Formats: sequence, C-alpha cells, structure tokens
Amino acid sequence: MNLSGQDCKQLRDALLNAFPTKSSLEEMLLFELEKKLDAIVGNSNLADIVFELIKKASAEGWIESLISGACESNPKNDKLQAIAQKLNKIENRVNNSKNHNIVNTAKEIFDCVNLSLIENQQLISPFLQNQSKREEVWSKVDFLFHGQRERGNFGTWKAILEAILETEENPKLQDAINKLIESLQKFHKSFYSYYRYKAEDPEKYETYKRDKHFVAYALNEEKSGFTDEEVAMIAEDYLNYLRGLVEEVGSITGRLEIIFFNHK
Repeated sequence: MNLSGQDCKQLRDALLNAFPTKSSLEEMLLFELEKKLDAIVGNSNLADIVFELIKKASAEGWIESLISGACESNPKNDKLQAIAQKLNKIENRVNNSKNHNIVNTAKEIFDCVNLSLIENQQLISPFLQNQSKREEVWSKVDFLFHGQRERGNFGTWKAILEAILETEENPKLQDAINKLIESLQKFHKSFYSYYRYKAEDPEKYETYKRDKHFVAYALNEEKSGFTDEEVAMIAEDYLNYLRGLVEEVGSITGRLEIIFFNHK
C-alpha cells in the first residue's frame, strides 16, 4: 500500500487521537503486532514517534498490519476507522484495476489465438478435403501470412504481464501469468516466424517449425517438393498446434478469473 502525503498526515492524526500516550501506542504494537516501539523508533515527542512509525511501517511493508492492528485495538475511534476505510477503498480500486487488466489481456490473447485458428482452418480445410486445390490454398495462406503483420499486440501484452508479475506476490497468480507469457511466446512464433526453407534440403521436413510460413512454403509445390500427403500432415499438425494453444490460453484465462473471484 502506497500512502500519499495527505494519507500519512490523516493516519498520523488518527493514531495520535486513538493512542494519546506513548504507553497506549506501545501496548497496541506489542499486543496486535508483537513489535516493540523502542526497537522501531527512538525517544522523541509522541507526534514524531508516530510519524517515524508510519514511515518505518511503509518502508518495511507492514503498514497494512499497523492500520489493521490499530483498528482492532481501538475499534470505536471514528478517525481511525475513517482513514482505514478510505485506504482500504483505494487499495481495492488499485487491485480491481490490476485484476481487470490481467483478465482483459488474457481474453485479448485468447481471442487472437482463436481467430487465427478459425482463419487458418477456413483457408487450409479445402486442401485437406480436396488436394487438387493445393495451389489455390497456398496463395491464400501466403497472403494471410504477409497480411497479418499488425494483427497481434504481442509487445504490449507481454509488457503488461511482465510489469504485473514484478509486483505480484500471490504464487498461484504468478504461476498463471508465467504460463500465459509462455503461451504468448509460442503463439508469437507460430504467427510471425519466417524461415527460409530450401527445397534442396528435404531433411528440413524432419525438424520443421510450427508456423504459418512453413505451411505456406510446404503448400508451394515448386519450392518445397513435398507430396500432397506430406503437406496434409504438416497442415493438420499446424492446425492441431493452434487448437492446443486455444485450449491452453482458454484454460489459463479461466484460472485467472477463478483466482480473482475467490479473492474478492
């Protein structure tokens, strides 16, 4: 929780009102947080002690525990309850915004993967059903490969997820975001990878990559030299790979929604 200057002032005033003596403040810290005041701040007037206590708690990451412990110790103090409620609302808005951002990003990635699968199925299926349409399908797949350059916001999606991951402490959420980034990277490779396959090197078939350009290359009979049966195998494998990515990203998106629902 990041406190503004005004938040610090209101919290200081509320703590002074709720714990008007050093001994009452010491008692709250010991009973609620198991901390000793003298070990945290030095001797000074009470206002300075409270201010230093807030700074220390903020810097060390236990400001929320301080506020919660103070409210537990003096639940009838109106000033303390008011600042606690205000800060809690701010924190909830920040968390809700972050959660919304993660789920929306996951859904955008899912929609892009799913659209890619639908488009490729529509273009490739005619060849799988009738291999005499190989040249026609090659032309369409090649056009799709070269015409999709502005389709996915891969850089933006990756930057959003990595920025959230830097401050996220929930292990389940960390795992889900990491898996989503891995899926995004696999999709990016299948979407944009450009390999210069050589027809005179048929061994490339054994180590081909699952990307649209390879499918377009394989469909080009003059360049690849692959038989219709080999091309059908490559195309079907590529579609199955995209189907797997759709299922993978969909599952991760569902996990994220469940995690956030359980933490409301």
